[in-house]
Amino acid sequence: MDLDLSRLTPPQGLSEHERETIFTHLFRRLASFRNTLFLYSSQDQTLSPEARHAHETSIQQWAQGLIEVAFVICGEPGGGHCPELDPLTDTATAHLRLPPPEIMNRFLNALAFLNIANTKEFSALTRSFLSTFGSLDERLIVAALKNPQRAIEETKKIVEATREKHSQQGKLLRMAGVGLAAVAGGVLVGVTGGLAAPLVGASVGTVLGILGVGGTAAGLLATALASSTVICGALFGVYGGHTTSSMVRRHTREVKDLDIVPVHPPKEHEALAVRLCVSGWLTSKEDVIAPWTIFDADGDDTFALQWEVELLESLSNALTTLVKTNAIRYLRVEVLKRTVFATLMASLAPVALLKFGEIMDNDWMNSQALAIKVGAVLGSLLEKRVFGHRPISLTGYSLGALVIMEALKYLASLPPSETLHLVQDVYLFGTPAPSDDIAAWTSMRRLVSGRLVNGYSQDDYVLAVLCRLSSVSWGVAGMQSVDVLGVENVLCEVDGHTRWRTMIGKSLLSFLGGLGLSLPLHALLTLNGNVFGISGFLHRSFRGNLEAIASTAGLLLGGVVVGLVEGPSLDRIDMGSLSLVISGLLVGVGTKMANGCTSGHMLAGLSRFSPRSAVATTIFFCTGAITSHIVHAKHQRGSRSSLDWTLDATGSTLLALQTIPLLTSAALYFSISRQDNSIHAKFRLLASLATGFEFALALRLSSLTEAQKVIDFLLLPGHEAFDPSLAFLAFGALPSCIILYRYARGSEIPRLGGAWSIPKNSQVDTKLVVGSAIFGVGWGLSGFCPGPGIVNLGRAVGSGMDVLPFAVWLGAVVMGGVVV
Repeated sequence: MDLDLSRLTPPQGLSEHERETIFTHLFRRLASFRNTLFLYSSQDQTLSPEARHAHETSIQQWAQGLIEVAFVICGEPGGGHCPELDPLTDTATAHLRLPPPEIMNRFLNALAFLNIANTKEFSALTRSFLSTFGSLDERLIVAALKNPQRAIEETKKIVEATREKHSQQGKLLRMAGVGLAAVAGGVLVGVTGGLAAPLVGASVGTVLGILGVGGTAAGLLATALASSTVICGALFGVYGGHTTSSMVRRHTREVKDLDIVPVHPPKEHEALAVRLCVSGWLTSKEDVIAPWTIFDADGDDTFALQWEVELLESLSNALTTLVKTNAIRYLRVEVLKRTVFATLMASLAPVALLKFGEIMDNDWMNSQALAIKVGAVLGSLLEKRVFGHRPISLTGYSLGALVIMEALKYLASLPPSETLHLVQDVYLFGTPAPSDDIAAWTSMRRLVSGRLVNGYSQDDYVLAVLCRLSSVSWGVAGMQSVDVLGVENVLCEVDGHTRWRTMIGKSLLSFLGGLGLSLPLHALLTLNGNVFGISGFLHRSFRGNLEAIASTAGLLLGGVVVGLVEGPSLDRIDMGSLSLVISGLLVGVGTKMANGCTSGHMLAGLSRFSPRSAVATTIFFCTGAITSHIVHAKHQRGSRSSLDWTLDATGSTLLALQTIPLLTSAALYFSISRQDNSIHAKFRLLASLATGFEFALALRLSSLTEAQKVIDFLLLPGHEAFDPSLAFLAFGALPSCIILYRYARGSEIPRLGGAWSIPKNSQVDTKLVVGSAIFGVGWGLSGFCPGPGIVNLGRAVGSGMDVLPFAVWLGAVVMGGVVV
């Protein structure tokens, strides 16, 4: 891979104010993160006051150490010493605007890299905190640590190429001397074992100087590269070196079958983090690994815990037989016995017990007992850092979740300072353990630096009976939520119709956005007599049509305002330049041939019951869905959202802002007499601008500007990643558009004068069919149509993010319209 050291150095050219803003934002966010950790510590019932004080002291020391590195990276804003994270530190960040992600990512990469070099470990706390800003370039960090000399050489090549290209050799050579003294000090002092080879030290100094990195930051970076051998030895541990798992076998005598196996083939370099997965019952030995291949091979190093395969296979066979026979009916009986129907069900108890008693006495009880022992062994292995000093995430289901829970309970029994930096995230599904064991759950929550997720299903009757009969507790974590602060409870339903129930909440904004789209669409028709077709605006703007230019400007201006409101929240376009251009050309050619896109055909056309629009909409949805399946289906993963009917602050702001163009349109309508037949050219331009602005806000509210949502919708309900947001948009927009067109068109001519320009042609011709199909392919490829493309360009401008991808795509759309 490309080992460009510039991506591991803080970006240059930022003003003092910008660097101070970044540091202040990091400082306050870290204070908030630390306070949350303190809160989890305070609720842990297993800690003594002395242990709690020691734990919170360790957290404070970690946070202060991290912010001191950030202080150096940000250029020591304000001079002097790094401020201290005291208990009363202000945590407000809403007014602190971060730079674009490409700049912020370099700060985060440098912060992670230098923190690893400084502590000789990658703390789970550090990764959990930094992940709240975005993803790190962890592969680059590992590659630089593993091959420091190669990183230096490749960076020098890039620097030389840049120097030659810009003919600035003299200037760059002068810059090279900026931080050499600090580099030499960093390399020669503080590096143990004589690892600071003069050649490496000199090379680092030259490169960092050329990159414009000087002072303390240069010294720290040079030290990190020069001492990378020591760092890697501590960081990656036994399994990081791709050695055998014989160490596991040396740690246990009670468990006969225990091993840790990689899920994916070995990579060139280890990752900075580890994921360990534990299966709960096995239909075959392949199930030790098979469920976990869904995790990206290029992400965290993923391992699976193999334990007691024969017993878990036997348990799986017994459970399968139970479910396939009539005995499953009696499981509900056993549940009813614990309710108000206990007396009625009493006579059936012996029959019910006979049906699953053998499983209880043998496979289940034995597996459960071994899971507890395996968990203790796993906890001991994690304590000894067999994966190195890297953050580890744990995922398991059924008895595998119990193994993880027992491992965490073991770790929680150790002095907190020994486990503080170990566990990042934990995901437990169908856990056969009490949900009301508050002491256990609070101690685990204190131990886990990131997310602690309890996935449960209320209809797991097998778990209900087997677990409840083997435990004195009626509450089962795998069947209900855990009422502990910081535990994320996720309802994992298995019935298809319930999937819609969990998705309705997140589609509320799409529904409101759909309602909002109908208003500017109708206003433009009533005021100017024009159909709201954005692809038409774009193509006519290129030919100099003033009203089309005004509508396009309104869309762009609306996007800028959205960007100012939201800040740098715009998702990057995950496409190469060639794919962007191809998609844009297809959309441009298709919309020009079909004379419309989603706004012109799906909204405006269907509201008029236009046969052409009905055919066009059907075709571009079909070709879009086919394209999305071909291009995206393999890479999309499903996710569940909890029911939430709240409207966030951004949504409320966008709704409020829509009143401005809405009132403008109303003022234009009522200021002109119905008997006035003259053409009000300036007012028509204002109407075009206002309705375009209002439409842009509604587009963002509806989430149609998010390409990923469009792609996920086009994957259709059969795919796990299907997102119904566009369906809710249509439910909000189409009925209101139809009603407004049929019953509220107003006077015989447009209110601002002129004539109605409503398409009358109802003939479905070859050009319409072919154009709609071409547009659908381009739409399914990128997830963008003209309206969202214009709005997202404005969002990028308003938020200070990279405008080039959106500009390239829109330019290709315009060119596509020109060629036909």
